[in-house]
Amino acid sequence: MRICNAALLLVEKFSPASTEGAIGDSDTTNNRVIDVSETTSSDATDSRTNDNATVNQDKTNAADTHDNDNTISPFDLNPYIDSSGDVGDGPGLFRSKNITRLFEDYQSIVQSLHQHSPIAKKVFSDELLDDLAESMVSESMNYNLNLSEQQYMAMAKFISQLSLSKATRENAFIELSLMSASMNYNERRLVRGLTNLIQKLPKLPLKDNSTISESELWNTYFDPLLSCLICDPEKLVHLRWTNATPSEGGKLRPDAVISKRQQLEYEGSVGYGEAKVIQGSSSRYSLCMDTLRLAIFSKNAIDVNKLEGALAFQIYVMVFMPLRIANLHFPESLEDLPSFISLKNITLLLAVNDVFWRLCKKSDKAVTITNRYKETVDLEGLIGASQDYTRTCAMRYGQ
Repeated sequence: MRICNAALLLVEKFSPASTEGAIGDSDTTNNRVIDVSETTSSDATDSRTNDNATVNQDKTNAADTHDNDNTISPFDLNPYIDSSGDVGDGPGLFRSKNITRLFEDYQSIVQSLHQHSPIAKKVFSDELLDDLAESMVSESMNYNLNLSEQQYMAMAKFISQLSLSKATRENAFIELSLMSASMNYNERRLVRGLTNLIQKLPKLPLKDNSTISESELWNTYFDPLLSCLICDPEKLVHLRWTNATPSEGGKLRPDAVISKRQQLEYEGSVGYGEAKVIQGSSSRYSLCMDTLRLAIFSKNAIDVNKLEGALAFQIYVMVFMPLRIANLHFPESLEDLPSFISLKNITLLLAVNDVFWRLCKKSDKAVTITNRYKETVDLEGLIGASQDYTRTCAMRYGQ
């Protein structure tokens, strides 16, 4: 039974583009959310989990019936789509497709609907959505970072010996600390985070995870590593688990905030985090709402603090095997640590560390960010209160 899972997101302002294949300025939206976690193939229909009695299973509602009908033909969409003019004209070009115009078509179609995801696939096409997501990620992420073969094998040996009780925590801590001294900044911070995990993780996983509180979840399993990857007091950047209203305003409260410090006070945020535990609250609905909350927090931070980007992370607990509702499994004990430090995970964690320090900072083009400002949406007004467990989950929380 896995309990520790996390997804990381990067929210950035769109960058101006002058050539085909990139995205230009758009009046429709001026922010984007990029999933920078390990990509998994997701069967969205696995979202049919009824976590509590609050789920509304009103299947007689005509709009919901239409929402769940995936047989809409292109002919059904024709009355809504504006086919006038050259699709290659104007801003928002991506591979000869005008994303701005397609999004306007999408808005027209879903105005009377509750369920959007099947319609999005029919308007944009699966291929275009996949290519667009891949392009946006590749613009920001550097997946060429890695430990040297010698460093990786040495680290894997120390951690394997620890998990097999052939070495003590103290020995592993000393060996890894000495090894990290000769590494560059990104690699050193990653290894220091792993040594923190060695100090905090239990030897064996718990038999019953339902007793874990939210504070124990982040304090034991996530903060030891995250506090090294996306935090550094020497650079005046702090990961704070505050559960308080952010300084950028709004009435929502994130569980965590990544704050910049200026002398004796915190001056602004560059990232946020949300966490969920096993208390009937980890439904797909709750996870989707947390994702939207993180997007709003990040958008406000970019607007107020004039940032190039903001990093968001989402922590949640999995209780159904073998369903995987995360993009990256964190270890729940020393027994799991060897499988956690795979080459793929090491590359991913180094890329997250790199993109945070490279992009989550004040922009040199503050005027451009100000000019692109759009009013932040009201999340409560945007999302309906009714829930239907048969609806397709548009976000990837599992496979």
